[in-house]
This record gives sequence, structure tokens and C-alpha cells, in this order.
Amino acid sequence: MDENVTEATIAEISEEVNEALNTLTTLLSKVHFDVLILDEIFISVRDNYMDEQQLIDFIENKPEDTELVLTGRGATEKTMSMAHYITNMKCVKHPYYNNVASCKGIEY
Repeated sequence: MDENVTEATIAEISEEVNEALNTLTTLLSKVHFDVLILDEIFISVRDNYMDEQQLIDFIENKPEDTELVLTGRGATEKTMSMAHYITNMKCVKHPYYNNVASCKGIEY
């Protein structure tokens, strides 16, 4: 986590993450999804924006016929033990290393 992030910012982001997870939980109870992708969710756990147990509860309570794809650095041993697939991607080449700013729609 960035050392410039304040406790107030962490609290604000944590609230947003919690609201998003609650919204997803409600949505999953009303609408069927074959696949649900939680992009960079592990960073929320790693950076203390959400508790690992919140994510574990979400995984354990999702509809059985919905596949979850969880991404991001910092997956915990517990969440990895629950996974059916694990992929470890390695950056070989990236514009960042040539001082190119992040790209809207790709990195954010």
C-alpha cells in the first residue's frame, strides 16, 4: 500500500468495497450469472480495505453454479486453498517501463 494513503482514505475505500460486496451479494440472490469477475479484489484484502473473512464468506455463499474469477496480487493461502484454478501471470513487457502513463480502460 502507498505510504501516502491516510487512515481516512482507507476508511473511505473500505466503505466503498463493503458497499460493492453487499450490492453483489444482493444481485447474486436475484440474478443468475454464469461468471462473475472480481478484478483486483485481492488487493482490497492485501491493503486492508476488506477483511479476508469477508471475501471467504462471499466465496462460500455464492450460488453454486456461478463461477468466480478473482484477480490481483496478494491472494492469501486460505483463498488460494479454496480455488479450482490459480494462474500466476508474469509481466514480460509493459509500456510503464518506457515511461508511458497508465491507459484508461486498461489499467484503470
